[in-house]
Amino acid sequence: MLSSNICYASNLRVGIYEDKPFAFMGDDGRPQGFAIDVLEEVAQQQNFDIEYVHDSFPRNMEKLKNGELDMLVDVSQTSSRDAFMNFTNEFLMENWGIVISRPLGNIGTIFDLEDKKIALVKNDIYGENFRKQLKLFSVSAHIIQVDTYDEILEMLSDGSADAGVLNKLAISHYKLKNIASFRETPVIFSPVQMKFGFSKNIGRDFIENFDSTLYEMKSNPYSAFYKSANTWFMPEKGKQLPYWSKVVIYSLLGVALLAGLFIAILRKKVSRTRTKLESSCNEVMELNIKLQHDCEEIKQKKELLKKLAYYDKLTGLRNKQGLYSDIRMLCKHSGEFSIAFFDIDNLKGINNALGYKSGDALLKSISQRLSLLSHRFDSLYKWGGDEFVFIVEGASCRKKAELLAKETLSIFKNSLSVEGTPVFVSGCMGISCFPKDSGNPDELIKKATLALNHAKEGARNSYAFYEDSLAGQAAESFLMETRLREALLSDEFEVNYQPRVEPATGKIVGLEALIRWRDADGMPVRPDMFIPLAEESGLITSIGEVVLQKACMHAQNLCKIGHALPVSVNLSPKQFEDSNLIKILDDAIARSGLEPSLLELEITENAILDSLEDSIKTMELIRSRGIKLLLDDFGTGYSSLNYLMSLPIDFLKIDKIFMDRLFDDSKHESIVEFIIVLAKSLGLKIIAEGIEMPEQLDYLKSKNCDEYQGFIFSKPVPYESLLELLE
Repeated sequence: MLSSNICYASNLRVGIYEDKPFAFMGDDGRPQGFAIDVLEEVAQQQNFDIEYVHDSFPRNMEKLKNGELDMLVDVSQTSSRDAFMNFTNEFLMENWGIVISRPLGNIGTIFDLEDKKIALVKNDIYGENFRKQLKLFSVSAHIIQVDTYDEILEMLSDGSADAGVLNKLAISHYKLKNIASFRETPVIFSPVQMKFGFSKNIGRDFIENFDSTLYEMKSNPYSAFYKSANTWFMPEKGKQLPYWSKVVIYSLLGVALLAGLFIAILRKKVSRTRTKLESSCNEVMELNIKLQHDCEEIKQKKELLKKLAYYDKLTGLRNKQGLYSDIRMLCKHSGEFSIAFFDIDNLKGINNALGYKSGDALLKSISQRLSLLSHRFDSLYKWGGDEFVFIVEGASCRKKAELLAKETLSIFKNSLSVEGTPVFVSGCMGISCFPKDSGNPDELIKKATLALNHAKEGARNSYAFYEDSLAGQAAESFLMETRLREALLSDEFEVNYQPRVEPATGKIVGLEALIRWRDADGMPVRPDMFIPLAEESGLITSIGEVVLQKACMHAQNLCKIGHALPVSVNLSPKQFEDSNLIKILDDAIARSGLEPSLLELEITENAILDSLEDSIKTMELIRSRGIKLLLDDFGTGYSSLNYLMSLPIDFLKIDKIFMDRLFDDSKHESIVEFIIVLAKSLGLKIIAEGIEMPEQLDYLKSKNCDEYQGFIFSKPVPYESLLELLE
């Protein structure tokens, strides 16, 4: 037995598997093969015994992991195997992977393997490398895993597989033994170094001595290493006659030659030479034809790679790489041109509603409509998932680009049909011009996207040209985002609280947590200046987590001093979509020790309607913990009664916009009254926001509104001031 604290071993448990001609069990039940010969020579020189364990490669690998084996022969080194194995520095042989097919198979390239049944050995390094090649070239095939190469050859023979993956030296062995009928394909990949692998229990000194002996054998051309290699990898030579027999035969031949057959033999040699020359000529012609065929294949592959590199697979339009290439050329040789980015609105929502397959069909239809314009406005490209790009050339390219923008936005006034479903599409366009805006391709694209973002901030179906002021806005946004990240690290965010009050009694019955920010200089930053940017940059998730943690801590502190008030925390759409939301909630409750029933979450309509079924599942998970849910800003979004009845919520909040206009327009009064009646009929509590006037409060009392909040009672105040207010 071996252990990590000894240098040598008396007995080595060695796992072998069927991998001809490296290692396999012979007909006599004894291990054979090149790796076996080399191992036994090293064992003789190093004076240790070998106990062989024959099994499949995957099972032997498991045995080595479990400490049932000390060593594996003929195994490749990978990063994953380094975790539980040590390897020799010297390798046995460097080998290539190859794809073989049935004798009449027609496989010329890796693309011919699409939808084919391909057999490969489990955990075989050649099989793993082959899978990577399939993924690299986006080829979809049916993989069948087996235990040995012999099984692959049997499956090719009985037709249950179209192709198989072996190593190159194994192919030579099977051809030498003439025991298989198959065809080698041109698909060859990934040379692999085959080594000896040891259990982590084997001492490093033992492995180094083993490695040293292997190195010496490889350095000596007359060693057992090369004798075994000649036996297993060189073609078998025909049996030769004994030396004395050759002498007698050659002597008789010489006598015959001297007897007068010299001229006949010369004629025969001339005839043979002529035949060989004719045969060689035919071979040269065949090689020339094959070379021409190979050159044509290489040319086709180059065209395919070019298409993959420069063209979009879905629409057939030139892609991002093609656009960069063309813009660089235009910057060098063109007078004027414009770049126009067109972005489709709400493609994600369309995909969610119809499915991604229909979304792809929609993109094809959109590209076809845009292609009608591209014939008049030069070139069209596919940039990303929902963006297309036009290039408009000519001296009046700015006017042409503006005309393009108007026509692009107008052609989508009519619906598109996707699998029988009418779909209306809208979008925005941003435009930059060469050389006015920049002479650099990257800068032109950047400025076109800045113009696009500016257009998207306005109404749908709008366009904008790049202006220098947009760069200033982008710089301000970048600086503000940097400040936000620093504020997170420096804990500059505070939580203020606005009381929720019962109209009939004037008693505080709840709190709303609201984020506030004082920068490093102590200056307040308005929420409307940083919250939209936090949403856009994704920082709102981290900021929201800070607010949640602090609100739970403060609510628990209030409980300890006798004020057990529920606290509501706003969730942004991005927070609500976060896959870690439930974990974050559980963590906040666990850290603070707050009773879950005292935590409330405010969610807007927009956060839940993109994927209503998933939203309801998330809301049910939240409520199952005892946390209450408030639907915020009700009436400002889609406000469908159908979805409202299906939502697992506890409160409705009437938006401030309705309360502000309560007495200006009878319609607003009717809406507020309807919302209150609706909430009551659904068993929901109602909260009114933004109450600032006594008349508004009197109205809410008359309608039996459950709670209100607003400046008429208190502005949002810091936690310390809240304590004074509660007292």
